[in-house]
Amino acid sequence: MNDCIISILIKNPKLLYKTKYTDDVYLKVLSYNGLVLKYINEQTQEMCDVAVKQNCWALKYAKYKTEEICLQAILQDKSALMYVNSELKEIVEKRYRKCI
Repeated sequence: MNDCIISILIKNPKLLYKTKYTDDVYLKVLSYNGLVLKYINEQTQEMCDVAVKQNCWALKYAKYKTEEICLQAILQDKSALMYVNSELKEIVEKRYRKCI
């Protein structure tokens, strides 16, 4: 049953607005398309992490922007730095320079 739901949600992510699903369903969908995060109202840190690992641009929609999640995003594409909160930007940039 979950596989059918996941397939439908991957093809029609706006359906995530209308119904509450389990975290496992959200995580599975996010592992295919991180940008679907924008349709999930009740995000968890794990959801944000999975979404950003799949697509760095999901950082734009992440409610949880931890240092690790932000670093993960800019390691994929430094341009994602524009979505890092100002209080974390300097820390994340320093860690980024150490990683490259």
